[in-house]
Amino acid sequence: MKCYCLKFKSPFHVDTRGTGFYEQSDHYIQSSTLSAAIVSTWAMLEPDDAKSWATRPDFRLSSAFPYYQKKNEDTCFFLPRPVNSMANVLEEEDIKENFKHIKAINKIKWLESSLWTEVVENSKIEYENIHIISHIFACHKSKSNQMPLRFWAEEEKPRLYTDRFTNQAIEGKIFRFGRIYFENNCGLYFLARFDNNDAQLKFESALTLLGDSGIGSDRSTGNGLFTWEKNNQFDPALIAPKQDSSHICLSLLNPCIKENCEKNCDVKDCKMDWIKQSNYQFLTNAGWIGTSGKQRKSVRMFVEGSSFPVKLNGNIVEVGKSHQGYKVYRDGRGFFL
Repeated sequence: MKCYCLKFKSPFHVDTRGTGFYEQSDHYIQSSTLSAAIVSTWAMLEPDDAKSWATRPDFRLSSAFPYYQKKNEDTCFFLPRPVNSMANVLEEEDIKENFKHIKAINKIKWLESSLWTEVVENSKIEYENIHIISHIFACHKSKSNQMPLRFWAEEEKPRLYTDRFTNQAIEGKIFRFGRIYFENNCGLYFLARFDNNDAQLKFESALTLLGDSGIGSDRSTGNGLFTWEKNNQFDPALIAPKQDSSHICLSLLNPCIKENCEKNCDVKDCKMDWIKQSNYQFLTNAGWIGTSGKQRKSVRMFVEGSSFPVKLNGNIVEVGKSHQGYKVYRDGRGFFL
């Protein structure tokens, strides 16, 4: 398993909801978006490989999560809050006495890796033991001095609507466009597994070109540019939960459930008994097919931080066709430690 850190040279806007809600950008990059960007970029380098990479990629990715690293210091990796930590049963007295603390804990989305490991084991966050940054990040109080005041800044700029078919501005129709600016020493990282060394070399070539061309919206104006480097400080053994009964997914996941599954099928996804012991949330992954003006099919997926009793395989879903006639896919394969 490899860890890649992305250092952004310009602001970026990513919206994977497909709602046209431009005012606010996602502050991380989902695995399906990252995978699609890599495949599309590799198609520019090796067009003949585009179909095989889209339908059967030789890599598997996590989503891209926030990190912080001061020069010559260890990297602080943040992971998505486990879903099972969001549904603690509280007594009425606890709610009355600690109402403000409970509200603060409910807003937390990202946990520093050592805290994340504890929460995976105990499924509970103790307010008195944590330090909260920007309402959504949390780490141990002992690490509070190592953390920045914020990880990014957000801005909104007025823009004119553009007709998707004529590519011309629509006079009088204005919207606000949100972008994320990462602070110094902050960025996003993701984890990757490869089937072979050749796949890794191709992947890194595509990642370099993607960094030069940008990821997300408004790449033509210089948004989403980044440089990358491999980081050897991420040790999966340090954050792997001791309990084998629960597996946390670090990517979006669309289970590979066959309608006419055979009794002897060896795909764990098809045996739906795992759903009863799972803790999960859903999201709808939607959006547009690039340069076509077509909306792609919406796909329901389990979010990062969902836990399952088995490591599910996931599925690559066909979500539409471009105006050139080629099929478009969304990567819903699971990434587990």
